[in-house]
Amino acid sequence: MIQAAHVGVGISGQEGRQAVMSSDFAIAQFRFLERLLLDHGRWSYKRIGRMVRHKAPPNLPTLPTQ
Repeated sequence: MIQAAHVGVGISGQEGRQAVMSSDFAIAQFRFLERLLLDHGRWSYKRIGRMVRHKAPPNLPTLPTQ
């Protein structure tokens, strides 16, 4: 049982659908987990890049220059 996590992944199987129903992402087989992790990491990397691109330029003039 998952006690604490940032993202929950449920794998549907013979145990029933309880894990799938209480997860953020659901996959049919364990072999699809690698693709999900790579995609989730890429999405996160792109979101952080967009945030930095939009937030950094307004703050650049406040950096001390020597």
